[in-house]
Amino acid sequence: MLEVHPSFFDPSTSPTSGFIPCSDDQICTGVGIGCSAQNHCTYTHQYKDGSWALVDYLTDLIHLGKNVGTSTINTSTPITFGCATHRQSAESHTAILDGVLGLGNNQMSAVNQLAAKGVIPFVFAHCFKRTGGGSFVLGQVVQPNIMYTPMVPGANYRVELQSIYITEQPVPIDPQLFGANNGGTLIDSGTTMGYIVMEAYDPFVNAINQIVSNNVYIYNGEGRQCYASSSSVFTIFPSIRLNFAGGASMILQPIDYLVHQDSVDGTSHWCLGFFKSEKMSVLGDLLLKDKIVVYDLTNQRIGWTDYDCSQPIDVSIRKPSSTKRHHPSRHFHWTIILLFSVLSILFLLLLLLAVLACLNYVQQHMLE
Repeated sequence: MLEVHPSFFDPSTSPTSGFIPCSDDQICTGVGIGCSAQNHCTYTHQYKDGSWALVDYLTDLIHLGKNVGTSTINTSTPITFGCATHRQSAESHTAILDGVLGLGNNQMSAVNQLAAKGVIPFVFAHCFKRTGGGSFVLGQVVQPNIMYTPMVPGANYRVELQSIYITEQPVPIDPQLFGANNGGTLIDSGTTMGYIVMEAYDPFVNAINQIVSNNVYIYNGEGRQCYASSSSVFTIFPSIRLNFAGGASMILQPIDYLVHQDSVDGTSHWCLGFFKSEKMSVLGDLLLKDKIVVYDLTNQRIGWTDYDCSQPIDVSIRKPSSTKRHHPSRHFHWTIILLFSVLSILFLLLLLLAVLACLNYVQQHMLE
């Protein structure tokens, strides 16, 4: 969010930009698409907070730097994006955004367009620092220990949460509440907190409260569970393990899911970073901090690993390898053939030596 009034972008000042005409059947079709008096393809989008924007579709160059070894190669390619001509915020003007990068799982997102042009692999990642800021990566992250779980088919980045463990004890929750048939669990960096479906929320909170009740004062605060403590909550609260389809798990330490409210007279107040949800569970920004989160769209999977997001991230511009089972490589076949050939030659040599020995034996007896 900005504390200033961002200025409008004037396409006429850019020698590389151009409006998308209404005659473009690939872009100027679909729900919400319109046509302006100037024959520009337009789109109206309503956000959940009540704000809206009227945009013109434009094409312009996006400039990227590719890391190749120790050097950087600058490249540019045209992509289509929306330029707001009118907008209305549901909040004050101090909450106006200076732009939104489209990363949805659809053909018009920036990542999909760049991947379709072969500029980047069909994968991106982010790493948010706990203190703010972080890294956004276009390309395959070269990092060991990344655990992956399959994506639930759909336009969003959803996965299948199967169970929750607190201090290695399972929380009594029906796994079907998180299943793909109920929408799965959304991984959304644009959501600030975490959300758990209503039927699972109370058992989850109760399991935490049973562990900490002797060391903290428990109270409700603005729709979520809060706590007051004169001791360090990081030694009182348990770790949480989220288990996903495919064997992946995400470990949340107290610092990952507790939100500090204030401190008064030596007592600190904290709240769970989880709210109750009527629709689906969501893993938001708070729970994703200091983790590399990889969206591998080639293999339709999402992965993560703990990481100090203040550090650089190794990136490859190669396409990620497929997770499908491969046949043995040609190298393996040639190795077998070579080994068989060597053994055959050795066998023939031994056979030849045996024949020569026999001939020599026969010759000696004939001379006698």
